[in-house]
Amino acid sequence: MAEKLLTIDQVANRLGVVSTTVRRHLLSLRANGLEQAPLGKRGVRFREASLDRIIRRAAERSENPFTVNVKRRSWKN
Repeated sequence: MAEKLLTIDQVANRLGVVSTTVRRHLLSLRANGLEQAPLGKRGVRFREASLDRIIRRAAERSENPFTVNVKRRSWKN
């Protein structure tokens, strides 16, 4: 079974936002695990399974999928 690849417009639709918002937050989405599929000159596509994981994780934590969850270290001397 071939994996489904999504355009930026399809990602935006799944997240309930406009494509400009996805473009603006692309770095944070990638930091949260959105995987880009290499397509060469055909443009940018994203793996549907990785988007599903982001949505599921955000729903479980009642968080915005654009929020990057960074574990903070305690620097003790």
